[in-house]
Amino acid sequence: MSQSYNAYSGPRGPLQHRCGLCETMRPDLLRCAGCRIVRYCSREHQIQDRSEHKELCKEIGGLRAGLEREDHIVRNATTDNGAPLNAFESLSGRFHISLPTREYIEARYAIAFQARRAGTLDGITEALEHFQDIVWLCRVYSLTTSNDVPALLMRLGQDQECYDFIVWTAKSRDISYDSGNTDLPFLDIKDADVLGLDTLKTVISCFDNIDFLAIILLIKVKLLIDIRNLKVARKVLHGLPVDLCLEVERHAVQSPISLRLVGQSYGYLLSTEVKLMKHCHLIKCKISEKYPEFMAELADLRIETKVAWLWPRNNNPFGLMSKAMEGVYPAWWETPNALELVRAAFHAVQYRNFNVLHEYLGHQGTRLPSMPQEVHKRKRRDPAPYDPDTLEPYEFILIRIIKNSSYLGPKMDIETKKRKNKSKTEKKDKKRHKSGSTR
Repeated sequence: MSQSYNAYSGPRGPLQHRCGLCETMRPDLLRCAGCRIVRYCSREHQIQDRSEHKELCKEIGGLRAGLEREDHIVRNATTDNGAPLNAFESLSGRFHISLPTREYIEARYAIAFQARRAGTLDGITEALEHFQDIVWLCRVYSLTTSNDVPALLMRLGQDQECYDFIVWTAKSRDISYDSGNTDLPFLDIKDADVLGLDTLKTVISCFDNIDFLAIILLIKVKLLIDIRNLKVARKVLHGLPVDLCLEVERHAVQSPISLRLVGQSYGYLLSTEVKLMKHCHLIKCKISEKYPEFMAELADLRIETKVAWLWPRNNNPFGLMSKAMEGVYPAWWETPNALELVRAAFHAVQYRNFNVLHEYLGHQGTRLPSMPQEVHKRKRRDPAPYDPDTLEPYEFILIRIIKNSSYLGPKMDIETKKRKNKSKTEKKDKKRHKSGSTR
């Protein structure tokens, strides 16, 4: 992968087994015997790709050999080698307290990192297995390793499992939770409410790192895209048999969570859509508190302040963000239309009001808040669905983008809105000019 995560250009859509050279998808692909995470459609393509693949293949092969040595030491412990006896049972959750078991954890982490770097289905699956085992075997290590898990779960299409993991991690980071007590329930949250506002507020209050916040936002955006697809499918299939419509709807959604929305009433879809957009707004405000340029960087807007912090350096928060984005960005890239939705929203904000864009992005190089403080403090009634006058600029724009993307008529809503605003402005100018000439 290039040093810039925005250079990531793997296939769009869910991860599947593909040829490492031509990206052909077939059930009988040949697996590289050295690294076991890259596949090819033929020996000829494997030979052609050897020069590009050799470095990663050798590195992973060496790491596997090192892991086998560490695994042998831990599993065949004696009083002579200093490893604890029967460590996988006696030290489960506390592998950090012994040097041999700690070296075993480090060996697994190294191979997981390189397997993820390959970006293949085999590589991501293996990386996830390693990271999940590390979280299980070493609770203290899990405070950092858990940052890598959500993005991998999303890339493998395990959206509900991803949200469950995030909710449990938020619970485990509470000061009242003793991570060293292995008798406490571990990863015991199942089917957490993705649409619950209280759950979301609790979760985002526990995280300041971009690894979790960006993936929570991706889950919400993915559901918004699925709702849009369901609305479009219903408009196109109107009048056809119900069984046929339901079958098409099941194939129209990306997230397994969205299967719960199939067959729901149109009113329920609209209310869920509004709820998710409010969630996106809350998450974005949380992100902008520490990383005000994150949304612009995710949308890949070419702004002057971006060049200086593309790659990690020291403890620069922008560098830390870029390091996290190396794991997060592929999950966004592989989700069809997710990045396009973010880009469309930002371009619409830029068209609507440059000052709003300035406040969100810190366009002059200063770290400005995502919104003026008076906006946060302002008390507003709960807005009715699609009431732009009572919503914040970014949320308003997100609503417009969603409505336009599911509109099949000849006149898009945003164009109608532009004409109305232009007409109002012209009337005001005429009235002002007329009153001035009268004086």
